[in-house]
Amino acid sequence: MTTPAPRAIIWDWNGTLLDDVDLCVASLATAMTEHGLEPLDREAYRARFGWPIRDFYSSVGFVTDEAFTAGANHYLEFFWAGVAAVPLQPHAREVLQEVAELGLRQVLISATRQDQLSRQLAPHDLGGHFEAMLGVMEALDPNKEHVVTRWLSRTGLAPGEVVMVGDTNHDEEIAARLGTAFVRFAHGAQAPTPGTDSPLLDDLRDLVPLLRDRLDQA
Repeated sequence: MTTPAPRAIIWDWNGTLLDDVDLCVASLATAMTEHGLEPLDREAYRARFGWPIRDFYSSVGFVTDEAFTAGANHYLEFFWAGVAAVPLQPHAREVLQEVAELGLRQVLISATRQDQLSRQLAPHDLGGHFEAMLGVMEALDPNKEHVVTRWLSRTGLAPGEVVMVGDTNHDEEIAARLGTAFVRFAHGAQAPTPGTDSPLLDDLRDLVPLLRDRLDQA
């Protein structure tokens, strides 16, 4: 059976297009230090990171509900103080333009709350690349899959015509459940799991030839 030609790209934001991993590591380290926990370095953070976020926090020592809420709030306070200065991933803007030139629709769907996502996007002036920029309803209990599902239901696209680009196992799991293709960015929040079947990008620019190949083969 011929693989459908891609018609749309769903981009993740944090860790995929936004190069905020170091800020995330520093934000969690601040919260952990505040609560008497040994902070993680970048390598340990990326090895442990995962979803649900509540489970990730529990794995690093924020075991009770009260500790999780306090730790997450400390994290967010530090993160928001620094996120406006965080750059895009190398070549992100260039790749968005090249994907647009392939004639593909692009949407940004994030596990960040919608109002906060707008604030994170504001310094980067990327709105012209996306037909929609969608976040979740709750910061401490995000459900990105619901957002992706709602968007897909409105577009009329078949899941096989969509490629998700993300940096976490959670992103890959969403793509698998919904039936979309998935491409993994290797240098985001979560270190890639060995043995994954999904294409792995060391450089965002590598996405464009992958998409061209799929368009040529369809």
